Amino acid sequence: MTGHRFAFPLEKVLRLRRELEEAKARALAEARADETGFQEARQALVQQRDVGRARLAAVHQQGGAVGHIQNLEYVLERVADQIRDADEACRRAEETVTSSLEDFRAAFVDRKSLDQLRTRRKAEWHAHSTRNEQKAMDEVATTRHVRGSGASTAQER
Repeated sequence: MTGHRFAFPLEKVLRLRRELEEAKARALAEARADETGFQEARQALVQQRDVGRARLAAVHQQGGAVGHIQNLEYVLERVADQIRDADEACRRAEETVTSSLEDFRAAFVDRKSLDQLRTRRKAEWHAHSTRNEQKAMDEVATTRHVRGSGASTAQER
């Protein structure tokens, strides 16, 4: 078996599993980035709401005009609507991350299983190859020994 190389019959499948795992990892990274973006946008809305509430409280204390107070309340209601929408977007993004993580884990396990099978098969191939090489060397040594013994027996006669 000297000179022969190890060939894993599922090498193409293993390569495809690696590519799938990489694609799932990219999808997970994108989902996490999207989730972070939605969370940051929600946080900005919460800050905007807090600033609006403080402004409304200040206008109330100063006895501001009714129209101004109504306008601030309207703006705060719209911001509250946007926060609810942002909450929903964050929830969907979190679900996407969870789903992407499950997909990635499944792809990882599939690829890892094939990697382990390849490693075992390569070790078996290597052990078989080593046994065959040892057999061949033993045969050569035996042949040389028999020839050497036969030559010394012929010289002794």
